[in-house]
Amino acid sequence: MKKKKQFELSFWVLAVIIIALVIMIIIANALLHDSTDWKEILTDLLNDILSVAIVGVVATIFTKVITDNFFKIKKNNDKLLSFGIENIGEGRSNAEDILNLFGNKKTNNYPAEIKLMFISGNGFFKTFFDDIKECLQNSDCKIKILLVSTQKDNKEYIERCERLCPQSTSYISQVNDETIIYLQPLMDQFPNRVEIRYYKDEYRYNFRIAKYRLKDGSFNCLCWWNVQPFNKDSVDLSVGLQGSWNSSDKNLSENIFNHLDNGFDLIWDNYR
Repeated sequence: MKKKKQFELSFWVLAVIIIALVIMIIIANALLHDSTDWKEILTDLLNDILSVAIVGVVATIFTKVITDNFFKIKKNNDKLLSFGIENIGEGRSNAEDILNLFGNKKTNNYPAEIKLMFISGNGFFKTFFDDIKECLQNSDCKIKILLVSTQKDNKEYIERCERLCPQSTSYISQVNDETIIYLQPLMDQFPNRVEIRYYKDEYRYNFRIAKYRLKDGSFNCLCWWNVQPFNKDSVDLSVGLQGSWNSSDKNLSENIFNHLDNGFDLIWDNYR
């Protein structure tokens, strides 16, 4: 109803403008026309009015299309915001994302907790090893990491994942020979602050959560969630959803990232 009323208002504004233009044309023709031939005057007048009418019709159609699209986009944006989704882009992390995820040395602002969930995460931990280490060195941040279990009782799940999305190096090798090798020095240097748990047949999409403690004791939480086809790695083809929430917010029932955080905790506690 609101959309309809806004369009009707736009329509009547255009109608008034067109009528005003027609009146102005009539007056101008009557006062400024040099010819005394009324037939010629009338012909010119009709041509001018027809031109204004055509422009008015085109402007009205254009306004309707723009208005419809504008309200459609606004409605979709409002719905996404109600879910906590603030930005949609490609799945790759940019420099600003990394600063928000691992903290900012210049401002000495670091998260109190980081949660990461991947199948293997080998590329991520190799690329951002220095950022993770800097965060740990300059703060008391704790990092929780969920990776796929490489044990024999999870072999069927891993093989199914690799059939869906073939890998140049097996997931078992990615986890054991790459990710753990990257992370082991950090676990040795920062005991009790970097912890890995291994889930079985639970994976959906990789995501990263950073929680910043505020002065009032609440947490400002940021999340990056990659959504990709089952047969593609997120680094190759994925949509990145980004959002935030505050732990003290009264209404978090629709915030999809808050539920994702709760889901992480459920899986984390299950694989203690």
